[in-house]
Amino acid sequence: MAYIPRRRSRNLLRQLPKRRESGSYRGKYKLSFFGLLIFVAVLISLIFSSYNLLVLDSLKDELARTQNVLTNKINNLNSKIDESIKDVERFLGPQGIIDKYIVASKIILNEKNDIAKILTEIQSDEKTGYFRIFISGHEKVWVGIKSPSSQTYVYQKEFPPGLSDEKFYFFKEPQVETDFTIKIPKEISIKTGDPIRTYVLLNYLGSYKVVPINQRNIDYFFKSINLKIP
Repeated sequence: MAYIPRRRSRNLLRQLPKRRESGSYRGKYKLSFFGLLIFVAVLISLIFSSYNLLVLDSLKDELARTQNVLTNKINNLNSKIDESIKDVERFLGPQGIIDKYIVASKIILNEKNDIAKILTEIQSDEKTGYFRIFISGHEKVWVGIKSPSSQTYVYQKEFPPGLSDEKFYFFKEPQVETDFTIKIPKEISIKTGDPIRTYVLLNYLGSYKVVPINQRNIDYFFKSINLKIP
């Protein structure tokens, strides 16, 4: 039989509880370490969440301020546009400045034309030679006057029915020149769109004559009516 000392067995029995106690201590240490990690992680997440909430609040405030600024700018722009529209209406609308200006311009133009017509009519033409166009019927007729050797018309117009306001001077000059006293060459060609309704009222040195235009184009008009011009 082998001999086992008693002291050694007693020491082994004493060391077993110590080993068991150290193992449980390590397990508790591991659990407390993981708990600490979880706590730190939760704390960090709370900190970041709080920071994000603060950032979101600041962004929300900034967006609100930006929206207020944009709203004010849009309102100011709308008010300026409304004022501009009102200004345009004041200028262009009925009884506006431009409307009054147009009416005044028409009155002035009509008065100017009336004065020019009066001056054209009252001046003495006994020592001159001129003619006027007369259109019969109810529609306008185009009449052109030019030199026989030229392709450019000295004067052309759609004359309304009746006696023309224009006087075409071919011999000497009028006493008073107006918009209705037209100087033309001594030799002319007359072209008309409707010869049947076109007439020339001739006044030469105080002598009057009505000449019907029977052709669409008459070259050397004065020669064709046997009018001698010095």
